[in-house]
Amino acid sequence: MTASIWRNLNSFYNLIGSKCRCSELHFPEAHVCRKCGSTALTEHEFSGKGKIVTYTIIRQQYNDETESEKLMIGNPYIIAIVQLEEGPMITAQISDANPEEVTMGAAVTSVFRKISQDGEDGVIKYGYKFILA
Repeated sequence: MTASIWRNLNSFYNLIGSKCRCSELHFPEAHVCRKCGSTALTEHEFSGKGKIVTYTIIRQQYNDETESEKLMIGNPYIIAIVQLEEGPMITAQISDANPEEVTMGAAVTSVFRKISQDGEDGVIKYGYKFILA
């Protein structure tokens, strides 16, 4: 793993960002507030609840079945812009839902899921996805 990945593990696994003394929330974690320019930010854990602002359905043709399995995404899969209850918007996969079930404004909640695996005996990567609430 590279240093930048190690530094951002909280935002990969826990929806942890930062909060400025001016109350501005940032995700992923920021070191300088984009609202006031302060560097006095503290760690902030988001609730993981939000709503879908917009989404797209991706239908990908894979060369073989193992490529789709390696990425752990299925076909088709849904990528959405999710606005967290606290305000920040993030891009995430919507899991465990058929494309017909997903609508703009739908309530979602974060879950911890397998993202990918490097080969049968390789490194397994985990992170957050969202499911319909």
